[in-house]
Amino acid sequence: MSQRPPPRADTLQRQNRRLKQQNRRQRKIVELKESNKRLRLEPREYRQQHYKAKSPAAETSAAGHRPKKRGASKGHPGWSRPVPRHVDKHVDVTFGARS
Repeated sequence: MSQRPPPRADTLQRQNRRLKQQNRRQRKIVELKESNKRLRLEPREYRQQHYKAKSPAAETSAAGHRPKKRGASKGHPGWSRPVPRHVDKHVDVTFGARS
């Protein structure tokens, strides 16, 4: 004759199973939150690898002034090479016309 456990043991076993399942779900939630956090950081790390941050030295000099911009000042006439005095060959280019 097999003995059945007292009714209290049966309820404790059910409660133990339910608590184990709940514990597994909570662990899975923690894992997913950590994974989500890691995935959110990946693009930031990728950008940091490929793009340099602006250095504080480039923004201001030691005296606290911004560095001088490159190029001519506004309103300054443009500069280009002089037109050659002698042309060896002249080629007429017309678009759409075929010979």
